[in-house]
Amino acid sequence: FSDVMNSGLFIPPHLATVEFFEAFKARLAPDGIAILNFIGSLDTTTMGLTGSMVKTIATVFPNYELLALRGPEHPGTQNMLFILRHDNQPIVIPDTEIIDYFNETQKIASTLIVNQSSLTLDNQALFTDNKSNIEPLIVKQFRRF
Repeated sequence: FSDVMNSGLFIPPHLATVEFFEAFKARLAPDGIAILNFIGSLDTTTMGLTGSMVKTIATVFPNYELLALRGPEHPGTQNMLFILRHDNQPIVIPDTEIIDYFNETQKIASTLIVNQSSLTLDNQALFTDNKSNIEPLIVKQFRRF
């Protein structure tokens, strides 16, 4: 489990690149699973932080699920969980209850899965060590906050 966001207002740029996720995957067991906490918005119609993170992570971990803790239909900023598998086995999200302590809500985990085909990734940035334009996207996201 990883949570490197500082209240959602800062992500260390070197922890959001293709190269970082390649090194991360190399240290994960062959059948390993990782969970990353992330704060973002599911609006991927324009280049943004969430879409760019999804594009970057999916480049290295094509077998992933994204859970939106307020629900995939929520338009604003929210906590999300990336669930990444090293292998190609299915990621099974159980029908267990998740408690969102920030919003004092309880939801069934399987209802929080973001439909990957609903995300527009063509116009998103790919974060690399040579080009990690994450800071302007963080500012853009939290100006709406």
